[in-house]
Amino acid sequence: MRCRAWNASLRNPRFRMAIISSAAFLVVPHTGWGSNADIIGLTLLHGIQPSLTGADVRVGQVEANDSSTGGYAFEVNPSAVGQPASLFTYSDQYGNTSNAFNSSAESLHADTVASYLYNASGGVAPGISHVDNYSVDYFFNTTVFIDEPIPDAIVNQSFAFGQSGVLAVTIANQQSSDTTYDNYIAEYGTIFVSGVGNGGSYPYPCAPSTSYNGIAVAADDGVSAVGRTPDDGRSKPDITAPGGYTSFSTALVSGSAALLYQAGSRGDGGVTSQLRKYAVDPRTIKALLLNGADKQSVTFSRTHTQPLDPMNGAGALNVYNSYEQLAAGFQPATSIANTSILGGSHPADTTSSAIGTQSGWSFGSLTSTTLADAYANYIFSPPTGVSGYTLAATLVWERQYNLLPAIPLGINNLSLYLYDTTANKLVDYSNSTVDNVQGVYDRNLTPGDRYDLEVLKVGGVPGVRPGVVSSSEAYALAFNFSQTQATQGSWSSSAGGSASLASNWVGVIPQYASDTANFTSAITAPATVSLGTNWIVGNINFNNAHSYTIAPATTGPLTLDNGGPAATATINDSGGSHSIAGSLQLNSKLAVSVANAADTLQISGSIFDNPTAGGGGLTLSGNGTLVLSNTNSYTSTTIQSGTLMVAGARALPAGAAVVNAASLVIAAGTSSLPAITGNLSGAGSLTIGSGLTSGYLQIQSGSGTSSQAALMINSASTLDITSNTFTINYGAAPDPLAAIRGNLHSAYNGGNWQGTGLTSSTVRAQVAAAYGNSNGTYGLGYADGNDDGHTVAAQGRLLVEPALVGDANLDGKVDFDDLLILAQNVGTTNADWMHGDFNYDSKIDFNDLLSLAQNVGRTNGNTPLGAELPASFMAEWNLALAEINSAGSVPEPATLSLLSTVAMTLLVRRRRAKW
Repeated sequence: MRCRAWNASLRNPRFRMAIISSAAFLVVPHTGWGSNADIIGLTLLHGIQPSLTGADVRVGQVEANDSSTGGYAFEVNPSAVGQPASLFTYSDQYGNTSNAFNSSAESLHADTVASYLYNASGGVAPGISHVDNYSVDYFFNTTVFIDEPIPDAIVNQSFAFGQSGVLAVTIANQQSSDTTYDNYIAEYGTIFVSGVGNGGSYPYPCAPSTSYNGIAVAADDGVSAVGRTPDDGRSKPDITAPGGYTSFSTALVSGSAALLYQAGSRGDGGVTSQLRKYAVDPRTIKALLLNGADKQSVTFSRTHTQPLDPMNGAGALNVYNSYEQLAAGFQPATSIANTSILGGSHPADTTSSAIGTQSGWSFGSLTSTTLADAYANYIFSPPTGVSGYTLAATLVWERQYNLLPAIPLGINNLSLYLYDTTANKLVDYSNSTVDNVQGVYDRNLTPGDRYDLEVLKVGGVPGVRPGVVSSSEAYALAFNFSQTQATQGSWSSSAGGSASLASNWVGVIPQYASDTANFTSAITAPATVSLGTNWIVGNINFNNAHSYTIAPATTGPLTLDNGGPAATATINDSGGSHSIAGSLQLNSKLAVSVANAADTLQISGSIFDNPTAGGGGLTLSGNGTLVLSNTNSYTSTTIQSGTLMVAGARALPAGAAVVNAASLVIAAGTSSLPAITGNLSGAGSLTIGSGLTSGYLQIQSGSGTSSQAALMINSASTLDITSNTFTINYGAAPDPLAAIRGNLHSAYNGGNWQGTGLTSSTVRAQVAAAYGNSNGTYGLGYADGNDDGHTVAAQGRLLVEPALVGDANLDGKVDFDDLLILAQNVGTTNADWMHGDFNYDSKIDFNDLLSLAQNVGRTNGNTPLGAELPASFMAEWNLALAEINSAGSVPEPATLSLLSTVAMTLLVRRRRAKW
């Protein structure tokens, strides 16, 4: 279907249009029907309602001249669609009516449209009662234009009026067509289904699809003339369907409308005569078709002021969904009220009982006043037991009969609001002032909460206040609550852009819990994706050699929710280095994977748990690097593999346990970095500081033993182990003893433990309180299993922990064994704590003996050794100590000799005493 030029003439005082030349059509074979039946939900529908064939429904098929067959061709060949000749009545361009098929007037385009609509062996509605096959010239100029009634319930219009290149003429033609069709539908209740056109140079939907009260159809698998109407920017199309060309997509929607009409007529939506009448009203059929449309198989986005997607309308046709909502039954409004003043508050209903069904339809009327708006409430309470609910709701009303066609008549302003009355908040709304369709689509509803779906009619003086053409308006409402299903969307722009723009995505815009956003092959250079509003997804995937940057949302964080606190949301970087600049709210646990060692994913916004819904920890895997550089407050950090680089003072959250089986890099920070609750343990490496940037990490007191395969503390950086043990499981790797000794010597800083390196704020505080106090003096003891067999460290391990000064073998007490170790190493240089170097000057001398002497007989628990050191030993020790002290002025070599002599003497006495 293509748009061709039209001419306007004044055959009577009312403006009319005559088609001088019919559209030229591209005719394709009727193939792939089985696939179409599956796509539009017909196969599912026939599984539960095989009798829905369009029976007792009379259909009109309006056709433009098909010049491809020569002459003036518009007729359907009955044999081409497997239907009897008696099914058809033909009305030609002159108004002549015949029940006989004229082969010279056969239209291949008409045959193909008919095949999709009512082919006996595969059409949507093969059981329709009759087909009135009209030539479009006479049909529009006489039947529709002068309001002649026809017997057809549904009219398929797989043609389009051509448009002038002059915008002013185009708008005038479109408005005249709209008024003509809107008047006809409002007067007779005929359902008109029209194609928007197959695109081309004209950038707007073509009339007659632009009418308010009709249904406009685009091809979801072809190129259509989609977009807003040129007169006032209304949303068109209303719906899409497969077919390749809008002519054939339109036929699928017309056939589906016939099935719903049959079902409503026979009482599937309600058995009373009044409900049957409401069920087949054009407003109801339109609301059901639009609300049942699949919004996940095509790109779909809407705003508060644009109820339909600019490309796909309400989504892709699914007649099964539409029938299910019809069959769920009519539901009246739970309450109807007025505001006290125009524009006054219209609060959610908190008292009415909830509607018992989660799906259904309604038909009602609202009457406002010159001083008050009117509104109707529909109350729902989705049950618990699932992770989330989705609500699709569509409101439809009509443009009323226009008594003065030369002056375009507006529409009453109706809006649709969704409140969560449990949480006392407005969840969503649709209040376009130009469309006579409103829709809400929200996939983040909380099971068990109470919801109010509210229809509002603006009040005021008709014709004076905008949006008020009458005091009363009838409307149809279709709604469906369903368990939220995950969808995927892939970024399609080769550059950056807005994530809210549907044209930047293939598939739906991922913006709800459990959705997946793919940022992969589209971009050809580094690009920034801007989150215009709050964004919710369950999974984010990166894979491109060029860098994606996700910019912050303007009104809130990027929320990661894959099904609540028990679920796990993911950020996967399969290739390239990328960044997320905005803050992240965790409604679920977060698993981050950076696959390649050369790649980096940076999150420079803050990461925090949902304050009310919980959240969870962060787990890192892969071979690459995750960089955190803002203040974070999530629950815990687990590094299964890869490298976590902490590039901010509070990037590792306060109270966040770090289980590190890979690499943790503290790239920047100060002593204000919160302590890590829990331990660091695993087979990875811990690096404090990066390049020229200093780092600081504190393991909170009482966290237990931490262990790493490697530890690197760069210049001016600090690891504070407080009261804990830190183990380096270096195994067969080079022994890190020299580096650790250097880190300890730097932190010791002459005895105050205020230097950088490997330190303990617990020891620092004890030293500052009183050197040599009654609880003993502490330092950081260390032992290397590859250096000295008598230590507690196993082969291939080096451990560091707070210890009593003098406890050379780190057994938790200072006794004769420690003195013996010191004595055996006296005078050596390049020595360590395990050899007796308790003041970190790399040599064993008199000062180390004095340090040991002050703690002899103590344990880490400050309990005297008691019987372990007999009184005879203590007496001799004190005597020896007095001798050492009296030699204080003796030159160093003499002191060392005396120390060695005293130690050997005590050793002999100890063996003789056999204790």
